[in-house]
Amino acid sequence: MFPIQSVALPGWLPFREAIAGLPDPIVSLGMFVLVTGVFAGGGLFVAAPALRVLTRRLGGHDRLQQFVSNLTRVLSGVAAVLVGLLAGGFDLASGAFAAVLLLAGLGVAIAADDLVRDVVGGFFLLLSQPFARGDWIAVDGVEGRVERVGVRTTAVRTFDNETTTVPNGVLNEQPVTNRSAQQELRQTFHFGIAYDESLSTAMEAVLMAAREVEGVAEEPVPEVRAVDLEPSWVTLRATVWMQDPTRLEYVDTRSRFIRAVKAALMENGIDINPNKTEISGQIGTAEIDSDGAVLEREGN
Repeated sequence: MFPIQSVALPGWLPFREAIAGLPDPIVSLGMFVLVTGVFAGGGLFVAAPALRVLTRRLGGHDRLQQFVSNLTRVLSGVAAVLVGLLAGGFDLASGAFAAVLLLAGLGVAIAADDLVRDVVGGFFLLLSQPFARGDWIAVDGVEGRVERVGVRTTAVRTFDNETTTVPNGVLNEQPVTNRSAQQELRQTFHFGIAYDESLSTAMEAVLMAAREVEGVAEEPVPEVRAVDLEPSWVTLRATVWMQDPTRLEYVDTRSRFIRAVKAALMENGIDINPNKTEISGQIGTAEIDSDGAVLEREGN
């Protein structure tokens, strides 16, 4: 049993005399629950919203407001428990109580290793700000728009309209691609051109197609270069830019560009199927004797 001191009931407490007649453990537990609930409720429903409003008025961005609000809730909960224990008459300085708190803290620390990592990760995300709400990011196989950055996790809405929760620890440990960080998004395409085709004609056809495709930016200008020699073809690399596209615009522009390049190359008579194989020969018949000798052969 933890040492419990005599509880001094506040004068405003209803039924104070009746409660005072109850056994001390029941009174202590009741006071603990009451005081903890009051302080926790004040932190959750008063302090946290008020500090969030104050952070917003001071110019803090959405992520900072959310962080301050969540941190206030956590600290309010811890403070509420401590104040509740004091109000309940529990002797926090006793050896037995300190030992239990130490063991409980050690157990929580071991069990919440990932939780602590994610919370620390959220703090570093708040400082470094590699992305913001609404940015298009890709990390660890997840790609989509950032909906919310919390203390422990970040919510990403994928392009399948699903919300994926990514731990902040992962966002700090894995490479994060932010496709919204710059206004222009570069895209690279590779095309195989047969050796007996004119590279200059093929490159000009690809450039003309790029200039006519809706969604491809005029600046930076599209580029086409010969980059590799394969056994059956020369590889052309086309680089185009898109102006701050959405996911749908990105997919549509890629599709339009590929279709336009195919049409332009075919219109100029450029072979875009250099892997094809031609088989030539003739078909004929022959009369063979019993010893396997060819007696007569016919065919073209």
